[in-house]
Amino acid sequence: MENIIVKRHHEMVYPAVRMLAGNVGGSGTVIYSAPDSRGKVHTLVIGCHHVIESLINIKEEWEPRVGRNVKVERRAEAVCEVFRYNRISECIGVTGIQSQIVAYSARVDLALLEMNDTEHVYEYVATLVPKDAVDSILLSSELWAVGAALLHPPILTQGFLNFKNDIIENEAYWMSSAQIIYGNSGGAMYWYGTPAARHYFIGVPAKINLSIAGFSATPITHMGYFVPPPTLYDFLDENDYQFVYDNTTSYEECAKKRAEKTEKETERIAMIQGLIERRE
Repeated sequence: MENIIVKRHHEMVYPAVRMLAGNVGGSGTVIYSAPDSRGKVHTLVIGCHHVIESLINIKEEWEPRVGRNVKVERRAEAVCEVFRYNRISECIGVTGIQSQIVAYSARVDLALLEMNDTEHVYEYVATLVPKDAVDSILLSSELWAVGAALLHPPILTQGFLNFKNDIIENEAYWMSSAQIIYGNSGGAMYWYGTPAARHYFIGVPAKINLSIAGFSATPITHMGYFVPPPTLYDFLDENDYQFVYDNTTSYEECAKKRAEKTEKETERIAMIQGLIERRE
């Protein structure tokens, strides 16, 4: 039987990365790493949109094909720092890997990045909680928060699930007493449960409560909000990354769906632009 301490390293500590976006930093979690049918490795990291939002630039540019300004999105690369350890627990440094932003949602504060390393499978990957186990995560369930708090190498804090479905800006969040602070954003919340005895990835820390007194704001670190499992699955489904948790789908199948949707959207925009031009 694997030592529970070592098990925590493998299932919670090692999948954690530090995410850097220009002058902004936060946390991320490796949730997928595997080769496709051609041997090209895809490694995906999930984090918070507000950590990488400065890398997304939407502006109007002149498009000569239609003879008008059109909105264009440009995405700069983030850096995901992977930590290396000796003797299980001794952090000996980091490896920074350029990473592409492949999906994001400001509404639910999530972002999905793909590392540019296409040759090396990352050994330690967080396991998303199965959909049919979500209802077993009850108030007072023991949870762990993992992330680069204050951009320190990954640390763990322990607490309990305190509340489900707090509504913030029309979106549902769960609350945990596992302490988090700035830098934890985009990291991981874990629950040790069934169907397999392991630490399941159940959410992404995104917000903390603040106590306002005069001109200062004090973070209430034991009242942290995280993006819950249903939102995680909806985000992956909406962006056609179901293969992350669904073994019945493949990277190629989902990539094909994404390409078809992009083609249809491009045709729709071209049709609308054509109608506008004819009216003018």
